[in-house]
Amino acid sequence: AGGLPVLLWAFGAIGMLWADVSWSDRIAGLSGFHKLLFVPLLLAQFRRSGQAKWAILGFLASSIVLLVVSWALVLTPGIPWQWRGHKSLGVPVKDYIMQSVIFAICAFGLLGQAAELWRTRARLSLVLVLVAAVFVANIAYVATARTTLVVMAVMFVLFAVRQFGWKGAFGAALVAAVLTGAVWVSSPYLRQRVSAAVEELQIYGAGDVNTPTGLRIEYWKKSLAFIAEAPL
Repeated sequence: AGGLPVLLWAFGAIGMLWADVSWSDRIAGLSGFHKLLFVPLLLAQFRRSGQAKWAILGFLASSIVLLVVSWALVLTPGIPWQWRGHKSLGVPVKDYIMQSVIFAICAFGLLGQAAELWRTRARLSLVLVLVAAVFVANIAYVATARTTLVVMAVMFVLFAVRQFGWKGAFGAALVAAVLTGAVWVSSPYLRQRVSAAVEELQIYGAGDVNTPTGLRIEYWKKSLAFIAEAPL
């Protein structure tokens, strides 16, 4: 857990070797990665101090407040518009990308804790699962980033393998597929988000028109081309 952020920073530093700009600009471009180096330091600090649970509980508590406000904005039409979200409905602060990421982190954290408590404190475990479900429902019905959906799929696979092994993960995947199908049918918002990404990709492929999804594909293609064409 502490080494992965450092590895990501190293990948960013290596990526600067392919930049066609001055070294000062390359170093400036790496500045956005420096925050990753604080992650192992924070992990080491809280591991020694024994106060990690308070940091986690503080994050969870603030996220639950955000969750309640988000649902309140969606479910109470009488609230004045200025209190119904900054740019998107149900997103009171920051943006929908950050909100969906925070909610995904909380959901999987709660599911992991519920799995650990299942044999000893079954009722508390069920409460944690329900709260996690409310977080996921907000992502599916209120506001989500499409990247968050991909990340959640990967995180679910890792979670299932860790908790149930490969055989149990297969059964968990079947249950998740059924639940995902139910959410897909019942959430016009989720269908619109996914369908929009597919349409943007088709538009980009047909006429090379700039769309958010098309620009991302173009970024990946050019990045791979830079690496392939770089002199050894």
